[in-house]
Order: sequence, then C-alpha cells, then structure tokens
Amino acid sequence: MANKNFKDLTGKRFERLYVIKVTNIRGKNRGVIYECLCDCGKTCFASGNRLRVGDTRSCGCLRTELSQNGMKKARKSSLYYEGTEISLIKSKKAYTNNRTGVRGVSFTDNKYRADITFKGKTHYLGRYEKLDDAARARKEAEAKLHDDFVDWYYSKYPEKRKI
Repeated sequence: MANKNFKDLTGKRFERLYVIKVTNIRGKNRGVIYECLCDCGKTCFASGNRLRVGDTRSCGCLRTELSQNGMKKARKSSLYYEGTEISLIKSKKAYTNNRTGVRGVSFTDNKYRADITFKGKTHYLGRYEKLDDAARARKEAEAKLHDDFVDWYYSKYPEKRKI
C-alpha cells in the first residue's frame, strides 16, 4: 500500500456489499481488490473504484433480482399465459442472433438442432444433417403445440385479441 492516495474501504458499505478486507489481488491499473460480503450471504471481490462509483453493488444477486422483476413486469403487460408469451409464438421470425435463419434451429457440432419452448419448457426435437429437416421438425412442433394453444387462448380470452 505504498500509494499515498490509498483509502482503505474496509468496514464500509456499498449498496448490498460490506467490505471485509483488502486482498493482495490487483485489478486493472494496479487497483486494489477488496473481499466483500453481500447481503445475500455470498462473498465476492470488487475493485475499490467500482465500489466507489457504484458499478459494483452486489455479488450479482441484484442483477438477477432486477432481471426477474423486469420479466414479471413484462409478463403482466404482455399476453403471457402459463410460461408462454403469445406474441412470441405468433411471430414466425427468427431471432436476430439466430445464424440459421430458422427460428428454433441452431447449428452445433456440424448438425442442425431443433428445439421448441412451450409453457416454460424446452422440448428437444432432434439433430439433423440438413437444415430443411430441422426446419420441418420445428414447423411440425409449432403446428402441434403453438397453433392449437393460440386458438384456445383467444377463445378463452377474446378481449386479448385486440392487444
């Protein structure tokens, strides 16, 4: 601790973190790394600078909690039923990060893998040599799971069709 500007943060609180002690670990620019105890009971390590400016506020539990709360809020505001978001299953577009161009089909280990998620559970549809075969499996699963469900949902909640 030869740095004359060093201010020990031991014993201080930063949001959910209580600083336990200085470690011998140094971060970027030789910054001091502290061992901290989070309100959730886990320990973590954070640089003094990130603690002071508020970039590190917990062991990661806060991010998880905020994410879960955001999902709950999104579910309440959208057409969401039993783990299934209606607007997502009605859309047939592939997600922007999908490199195969087919929704629910990915390419790993030189094969095309087809999956479909329905009511919060992901169903594995198989691995295929050809993209067309994987796309066909996905389309059949959509027809089997999604189409009937959407029809049922709108018959039960006709007022939601307008949203």
